[in-house]
Amino acid sequence: MKNLFKKGILAGLGLGLLAKDKAEAAAKKLSEEAKLSEGEARELIDEVRNQAEKSRTAIEERVSSQVKETVRTMGLVTQDDLKKIEKKLDDLQSAVGKRQQKKSAGASKKQQSSSETKT
Repeated sequence: MKNLFKKGILAGLGLGLLAKDKAEAAAKKLSEEAKLSEGEARELIDEVRNQAEKSRTAIEERVSSQVKETVRTMGLVTQDDLKKIEKKLDDLQSAVGKRQQKKSAGASKKQQSSSETKT
């Protein structure tokens, strides 16, 4: 009977939507009305707290997952995408800089070589 009572309370409270304080207050009130012992009432309140935390975590995970899916389907750039692009840009800038240095060094050598042959 008490187990059925607990299940009814947990299901009826909609724990994912109630604030922790409200869930505890409702559990306390219901435990008083059901004339539960102090230990049983404490157990019920602890169970309500645990279930509320699990529900909150599950809701956060669902919301996060849905936001990620929405960002993906909309084609929006994430911070990770942006970091990858920035790294590629840095790599390209570095490669272009090295190539320009080689060209400059090669041009200097050609210019130096041609001026030596003229003299």
